[in-house]
Amino acid sequence: MLSLLKHFKIMMLLSLMALASCADANIFSEIPLSIDPPVLANPIALAVSPTRQKLYVINADSRVRYSDGSLVVFSLADPLNPQAEQAVSVPSFSGEVYLDDAAGWLYVTNRDSENEQDTQDTLLRINIDEASPNYLQVESFASAENPFGLDVLSDLSSLFVSAQGETLRYSTGDLSGFSVVALPETVGGEDVDLEQTRQLGLTPNEEFLWVSNLVDLSFLIHVPSMTAPTGSGRQELGSSAVDYAVSGTVATRDVGRDSRFLYVIEAVPSMLRVLDVDDLVAVDGPLQLIDIATLQVATIPLGGDPIKLLVDEANSRLYVSNRSSDYISVIDTDLLENVAYISISTPEVEETLEEGLAIDDGDQVFALAIYNNQYLYASHLETSKISIIDLNTLQVVKTFPDSE
Repeated sequence: MLSLLKHFKIMMLLSLMALASCADANIFSEIPLSIDPPVLANPIALAVSPTRQKLYVINADSRVRYSDGSLVVFSLADPLNPQAEQAVSVPSFSGEVYLDDAAGWLYVTNRDSENEQDTQDTLLRINIDEASPNYLQVESFASAENPFGLDVLSDLSSLFVSAQGETLRYSTGDLSGFSVVALPETVGGEDVDLEQTRQLGLTPNEEFLWVSNLVDLSFLIHVPSMTAPTGSGRQELGSSAVDYAVSGTVATRDVGRDSRFLYVIEAVPSMLRVLDVDDLVAVDGPLQLIDIATLQVATIPLGGDPIKLLVDEANSRLYVSNRSSDYISVIDTDLLENVAYISISTPEVEETLEEGLAIDDGDQVFALAIYNNQYLYASHLETSKISIIDLNTLQVVKTFPDSE
């Protein structure tokens, strides 16, 4: 089944073709790869490299203004004044990103495949080693349908991807193949909606993998039972590695961890769930249904439409972007409570809201990334900007790029 975003893009394209009797085949222009000024289009993912002094911005172009998306690389030599250095085209509708700084790779999930039947999407690997002759070369590898979430083992040997109704495991040394765990379609005799299994995260001990679900039960996969691929292509593992189905949730989203807890965003009602999963053991037998209350240490209220989280264990902080509220929740992970809120609304949005006019949910704060324990970068999905937040004052000190 096509995602809603892909349906929208196709229907929009067909409508424009019908209206234009002499329409050119390329109705959507390619995204500009200029760096002065840089062009952002719904920046969905951010990654920073302190060693390279870079900020990597993935543009999903989810509003379908162009025929593709892009990666824009900014220099952070002056972290308060990022300078765009280079841009390269990537397919539209990217998801999450993982930076392997030591190896010089950027991994990106992508939901806009070239497969005409659209049953297979892709995992992108981008070379970020400036000394390499293949700098910013984009490689594409087979994935499953609608891949979005990413996580990686601490030894960087395996990469996990959440897809529609499935969870994938890749060996980072060879992305030509992936093993697949199918999430169960029924639990306790009841059907499970698996169309929105979008995000995942490893538990602190990396024994289990939490798979979120926007509309139904969440799952815990036993990582040692989810064996790595042994060759190229798709390798089916069935559902036996899924040890637990987790009830008591309505709409789980992003996942993060520190050395003590697993943190899961719950969208309805809006909260951060703090889970202690250290006592979970592998199940010898059929899948078990457990209530999230048996794992829960605390819940922390969040704002409207909480979407992404970022754990800063060194400073006992956790940040959550609240998309429709246009602010970031700052949570103390020792106290397990909110300690501050950071508004990221741009002046243009604040002025519009004050006038009582409708605006598409404001700026829509989304992706988050920390640089050198000094600055937090936060993307605006709707207005295609990035805010820089001073982590000492918790104030926005700059938003870029400037409006044209």
